[in-house]
Amino acid sequence: MEVFKFNIIPTEEFMKREAFRKAINNCEACGTALEFSYKQLNEFSVLSEEASCPCCALIKEENHRVH
Repeated sequence: MEVFKFNIIPTEEFMKREAFRKAINNCEACGTALEFSYKQLNEFSVLSEEASCPCCALIKEENHRVH
């Protein structure tokens, strides 16, 4: 009977995942964690995403098509 099963990933894969997570969630200018807000635009089937940095006031906006 198997009680515990651990899925251990190699260090290199872990480092790649962490780098990707930081690139998406942190400010590219100063490295501070971004604050996200979302608005759904039903008439265009679009989800509008705004990421703002509380430290340096950088704002990024992206639109994602909802299927």
